[in-house]
Amino acid sequence: MAKKEKVPSTPETRAKKLADKQEVRKAFKKTFFPALAICLSLLLLYSLCYLAFFRPADIVEEGGASNNTNTVVDNTPVYNGGSSSASTDTNNGSSSTPSGGGSSNDSAQPASDNSGNGGAASDSESDVLTEFNNAINKAKSEGTITHVSGGTKNNGGLDPSSQLPGLIKSVGGSIIDAAMSSNGVKDDGSVIDSSKFPVENTDYASRLTADDIVSATKSGNTITIVTKDDELGQADNGHNSKAMNVIKAATIMENIPSVASSLASEAKTSAKNGKIVVELDGSGRVVKADYSFDWDIEILGSSLDAIIHLASEEHYAIAY
Repeated sequence: MAKKEKVPSTPETRAKKLADKQEVRKAFKKTFFPALAICLSLLLLYSLCYLAFFRPADIVEEGGASNNTNTVVDNTPVYNGGSSSASTDTNNGSSSTPSGGGSSNDSAQPASDNSGNGGAASDSESDVLTEFNNAINKAKSEGTITHVSGGTKNNGGLDPSSQLPGLIKSVGGSIIDAAMSSNGVKDDGSVIDSSKFPVENTDYASRLTADDIVSATKSGNTITIVTKDDELGQADNGHNSKAMNVIKAATIMENIPSVASSLASEAKTSAKNGKIVVELDGSGRVVKADYSFDWDIEILGSSLDAIIHLASEEHYAIAY
């Protein structure tokens, strides 16, 4: 077998080899890095969708510590005879009750939207709200609570205005559907610890005031509370967090996989069209509680602005 002739190394051949290597590197950068960015974006989007379909308690149990360490201090509202005082939440650092846009289609409420422009509750609404707060707080402290069903569902999916690579936009709906296939709204039927009942990881179920609601109505033994909207960035310290299990921006950022965390620098959440419907027994105790609200996640980062529209509902039965 003839021995392969060795090509002598010359400045010209060395320059050609270097040029060839540089072309390979250019081709690699043109294909690999965009592909990596897309893969990481897909991973980020999927992780956000998957995160959305957990209840906040599941995130705490599976993902470690959470910042949701709300505590009640002496100046939180106490509802006896309709009186109330200021509320301080150590989780959000203030008693802020921001208002937002949006509307509610509940025909049972007064002619107003959820934006916070409807003014304070009327005297009758104040009485209903007081009755609701007393009853739901008693349910949390004294009742045996069964989580009947609940979860999060797609409510429009990926917003068309999201700034994402074209491929991500085209498969965004499929990613959300995939996340819902193993999560979403499900029947449960398990007895839960009171700490998982709204408001989660606190010793109260409601600290709503007249400034937090659009309406509070009572028909027979059913009380319906419609809350004001919290726009993107307001849900952490907003109206709905005083009576519902809202997922907060910090929780989302803490649970983004490390491989995709470099893409996201900030998260925002909203909570809109919130409604709580409770059924009372003859003694004025809550025996059934239904919660629902729409919410969005917005993730911001380098060349990234993704908004996902979701909706959550939770249904409970309480025995004494």
